[in-house]
Amino acid sequence: MACMNMTLIHYIDLQIRNTLRFLLGSLFDFCPTTDSVPHDSMQVIDQYLLHQLHEFNIQVTEAYKNFDYSRVSRLMLALLNRELSSFYFSIVKDRLYCDDPRGKKRRSCQTALNIGLDMVCGALAPILPHLAEEVCLHRSSSEHLSVFHSGWIDPPESWKKLGVLEAVEAACSVRNTFLKAIGGQNPVEYDVTLVIDPSLLLELLEVRFAHFHTSSMMLTLPSFY
Repeated sequence: MACMNMTLIHYIDLQIRNTLRFLLGSLFDFCPTTDSVPHDSMQVIDQYLLHQLHEFNIQVTEAYKNFDYSRVSRLMLALLNRELSSFYFSIVKDRLYCDDPRGKKRRSCQTALNIGLDMVCGALAPILPHLAEEVCLHRSSSEHLSVFHSGWIDPPESWKKLGVLEAVEAACSVRNTFLKAIGGQNPVEYDVTLVIDPSLLLELLEVRFAHFHTSSMMLTLPSFY
């Protein structure tokens, strides 16, 4: 049993380190002071991440206040594995690697990643202080010599955008249905036509998520990242 527990702990630690390594590597040429994009001007999927970080902050703060460290660990792993590694990272890699290095779309992504790294390190520090300090020391843009000098992040309410959340979840539902239907084949070989509820269309348009062509009454869903 002890051996199994140590193996699990090592696996979790490796997952955390891999996620932090990706965040650090993605921010090597990013200066928060000069390169940050205003929240309302960020790509929709980046605004979605800020919304998720806002919700994470509320929950992890409450867990720390209640000394519920097991819940802190569960929240942290859910953020790192589900929201970041499995979802957000896979979506933004093309933008990070292929877009104009100084372009607004890439800087929008880096702004979200920088905020995410700040929040992850702050939440990790009380339970994994040495790891959080190690990350802080490797951040070229860090204003603080120690993660414990940076203080606790209090995200603004402007990060909370339910419309963005609903639009992204709707798009993910469509994507998942499509991927299931093609059974593992290459999705780029397909063209998809959607018949969509007008209320959802208005919601998508509201967050600049879609292009609507009135001449053909066709909704085209481009990549939202």
